[in-house]
Amino acid sequence: MAFDDAVVDLTRIDAEDNAFRITTNTEDAGLAKSIRGVGLISPPLLLSKSGDGGDPGFRIIAGFRRVAACNALGRRRIPARVLPPETPGLTCARLAAADNAFQRSLNPIEISRALTLLRRHLPDPADLAAAAGDLGLPDAPDPIRKLLPLCTLPAELQSGILAGAISLSMARTLSALDPDLAVALARLFRDLKLSLGKQREVLTLLQEIASREERTEADVLDDDGVQSILGDAEADRNQRAAALRRWLRRRRYPAISRAEAAFNEAVRELPLGEGVQLIPPKGFESPVYSLSLTFKSRSELSDRNRRIGEILSHPALRTILS
Repeated sequence: MAFDDAVVDLTRIDAEDNAFRITTNTEDAGLAKSIRGVGLISPPLLLSKSGDGGDPGFRIIAGFRRVAACNALGRRRIPARVLPPETPGLTCARLAAADNAFQRSLNPIEISRALTLLRRHLPDPADLAAAAGDLGLPDAPDPIRKLLPLCTLPAELQSGILAGAISLSMARTLSALDPDLAVALARLFRDLKLSLGKQREVLTLLQEIASREERTEADVLDDDGVQSILGDAEADRNQRAAALRRWLRRRRYPAISRAEAAFNEAVRELPLGEGVQLIPPKGFESPVYSLSLTFKSRSELSDRNRRIGEILSHPALRTILS
């Protein structure tokens, strides 16, 4: 592709035009330090805008951070590679994607932006896949389908993906929800650093509680009980996450929660002691309980046996089994 090497006035570069922006990195301090020390090694790629006799200005195709860093340094003019205004949009899209993809590994949002740029000019899936493959981007239909929508998600979801707090599968799930609810959940998942399994559990419980109580999921999240847990400054992240999940389970399964509370209260009265554990049926859906014994010697086993006799005659056990 033919371009002209030129020195351009920074004021003529439209830094607000993000049509071809792919990078999600907005940190320019380190880059500015490098440019101050060794200069602008790789000039940005600009597209000359068409004009009617006046100063047309320039659109950034590649080099958004370089332009921003030079602005931060107070530079007035910088070297640049300038494409003519008649350059096809597909060519600009390919150059923008190549400038990023061939320098470093792109994160999912950046890949989505690159694919979206290409799709504007290549609506046919086969053509898009071929162009993506040439640029080192995912070229299989399924990954392309899953990655394309990411750059259109709310900013909170995108930042959660970039932080590794929200998986692509959960991002797709959240994107189907009300936008405000999706943002609230993304913020919650990110703040508590919940695993994917726990994220799914929280979302499922929220939806089931909302359906059962004929409320919205957002209303459940705004409940005083939830807000009290999330705002507990004395609890760490793991404690808040565990408390939230317990609250949601109690709210979703009140009968099971009552049975669990009654069981725990009765167990505290039993002379179990060290090495003896009474285990309730899962979800209290069965009448079958388990007794676990641990011991290191005959004397410890004899002690456990003695306590089993005490447990058998204790009224708390009759309460549990009634």
